Amino acid sequence: MAVEMADLIKDELDQHLDAVHFYSDSKVVLGYIYNESKRFYTYVHNRVQRIRQSSKPTQWHYVRTEENPADHASRSLTPSQLAKSTWLTGPSFIYHPPVENKTLREMFELVEPEKDLDEMTQARHVILKETQMATFEKELSALRANKPIPRQSPLLKLSPVLVNGLIAVGGRLEHSEVDNSEKNPIVIPKDSYISLLLTRHYHKQDKVHLTHEVLCTVMAEVTAIINARPLLPVSSDPENPFILSPSMLLTQKSCLPPPPGTFLDKDLYIKQWRQVQALADQFWTRWRREYLPTLQKRQKWTVSRPNLQVDDLVLLKDKQVTRNSWPMARVTATFLGKDNRVRKWK
Repeated sequence: MAVEMADLIKDELDQHLDAVHFYSDSKVVLGYIYNESKRFYTYVHNRVQRIRQSSKPTQWHYVRTEENPADHASRSLTPSQLAKSTWLTGPSFIYHPPVENKTLREMFELVEPEKDLDEMTQARHVILKETQMATFEKELSALRANKPIPRQSPLLKLSPVLVNGLIAVGGRLEHSEVDNSEKNPIVIPKDSYISLLLTRHYHKQDKVHLTHEVLCTVMAEVTAIINARPLLPVSSDPENPFILSPSMLLTQKSCLPPPPGTFLDKDLYIKQWRQVQALADQFWTRWRREYLPTLQKRQKWTVSRPNLQVDDLVLLKDKQVTRNSWPMARVTATFLGKDNRVRKWK
């Protein structure tokens, strides 16, 4: 629009113009105009070509948003504010002579995704931080001060911790062999708009059309995966090598056979049996990733208590004692776990 207006004005005026300068408060647009090497999408390419037909990159300059009169057109101004604005007068710097030896050519770098991962990470961090601050301000303040969070907090059972300044689940998977993102997932309020956007994003990624036969087979595979889950902690006793699971109780078989090969997302769109296996692998990955966090919640011991100490008097729990018997003992030694809490004593 700027170059088209400039062309129109030059055609209508009877005066010769020594110079024409254009100003934009968008460094991205200036990056497009100054670009000499990168290729753009057709939409951008056509507009850059139109601009270059009527102007040179050296005619384009950056103006700060607060000095840009065009910015007033997109914002509401009262009549009294309009009279005092730069809408009618233009920015103040156009009334001053140009500074000598000032280079007209200004370089504006375009964003390169492969080089700007850090900026994307920072943007993600800022968005999550602001989202948490809006809902979990008290929890953030307590964790930053190394104090327990309020007892009425909905995060109490998650044993929250700070990870890079963000609230993450502390939980009970500290020593598990999973990624840190699964051990300490970032907490996002369920009612926030960010949660809605993330849900929509991942739902769109999971759209796959299934036939009735494929769906039934996939559900059978899913049932087998769930029924193979151990019912009890896995024993280290060599005389008891089998894992007790619902599948073992139903089929009297100790374990399920491994999948017949490796299956990727591309298998979702070819032969049906490979589609079934790929979907089963996807379920296994997601079930393992999403089921484990449900174990993070602490149903008890959510508040820190003093450790047992030597000479403490304790009440013994013994199933074989007779009625009305309350055996007691005195602690002679304590053994700390990796979390500096007493895990054993004698």
